[in-house]
Amino acid sequence: MIGNTILRKNMIWIPNLILIGLSILVCILGSEFCTRMFLPQPDIAEWYQPHPLYHHILKSNFHQRYTYQNFEAYMDVQTNTHGFRDFQRAKTEECALRILFLGDSFVFGYGLGIEKRLDTALRTLAKKNKIAVDTINWGVPGWGTRQEALYAANHLTGKKINAVVLLFCNNDPANDRGVGLPTLPDIESPLYPLKTGLRRYSHLYRLLLKLRANSKSARTDGAGDSDNSVYDITMKDWENTKKYIHELGCSIRRVNPEAPLLVLAASPDDNSIRDHLSTIAMKQDGTFYIDLEPFIVDIAVEDRQMPWDGHWSPAVHNGAASAIFHWLRKEVL
Repeated sequence: MIGNTILRKNMIWIPNLILIGLSILVCILGSEFCTRMFLPQPDIAEWYQPHPLYHHILKSNFHQRYTYQNFEAYMDVQTNTHGFRDFQRAKTEECALRILFLGDSFVFGYGLGIEKRLDTALRTLAKKNKIAVDTINWGVPGWGTRQEALYAANHLTGKKINAVVLLFCNNDPANDRGVGLPTLPDIESPLYPLKTGLRRYSHLYRLLLKLRANSKSARTDGAGDSDNSVYDITMKDWENTKKYIHELGCSIRRVNPEAPLLVLAASPDDNSIRDHLSTIAMKQDGTFYIDLEPFIVDIAVEDRQMPWDGHWSPAVHNGAASAIFHWLRKEVL
């Protein structure tokens, strides 16, 4: 009798626990709904995977339709068997020039389709002038000049390359020293499947991740650690960039002594960037700095970036292709 009484008293808590659980679930679902309606979060880029030498590479044979939530825009990311956002070639075609593109998110074509990217625009421009040009794109978002030079040193052997285009971005030196690199998921964690599902489908979870990252960044900035700024380039950074560009040039010459290295700036209107890159190019045989500013001067400043992204607009990609083609036709063709 006493046992039954105790059991009934204990069972009273079961409905209460169910109500509490349902209340928490309703709050979470309501917060998710409000976040989706009023604070929609951008998709998570899922194409990265860790690498012991280059910090990260792209997953091979991977596809993701990356949606910009606040705009009617998306980026279709499809990688080939080599793990690059480039066309899959069944065989090497005969061509007058084969040009390799190295860089980060600008060469990757962040924010747009590869049909609007500078290497595609270069092929189209060459075809109009009845010149057979093939391109290879090794653009990986988050890579600095160090990773690009190292990857080229390890993979250029056996490649038939006539020219290499290196696109330098202002945050490359920070990436070289390990700052501002993409956050990679811990695939060894037992919570990895759960976290992946939340990152993929929950706007509330992505908002919380963003707030945590902003809080961490604010604490770091408050500590006065200038080394963590992704856009501050010190003289030591420029010395490192010079060294990496020299290493890249040596790798190119081992494959083809006649192949030029063409250096471009993602911010061609930045006088400091232009002056440093042009000085580095002048002091290294076979390296040339291409000034993009004359080829984009007629593009309004507000039209040089995509409103949903901040990377180059298709118009600037076309201008960069024109600058490269103009140099090649003058110096090589």
